Amino acid sequence: MKNSTLLRILKISSFLIFLGRSYQHLFWDAPYRSLFWDQNLLETIVTTVLGTSWQAYVTKAYTDDAIQF
Repeated sequence: MKNSTLLRILKISSFLIFLGRSYQHLFWDAPYRSLFWDQNLLETIVTTVLGTSWQAYVTKAYTDDAIQF
């Protein structure tokens, strides 16, 4: 296979992957939502940087709206 053919296949494949991920973000939940709700990963950051408790972070409607956007 020629190098230009492989490059064209790579470009088309990456375009289709980005198209699928954008469709997922528009019509379903974004995949990073589970990251922002993981207490083991973010509790230290939330309490240190935001200066609020984990309970206050997860019960705020603003937090849910910001992650959903």
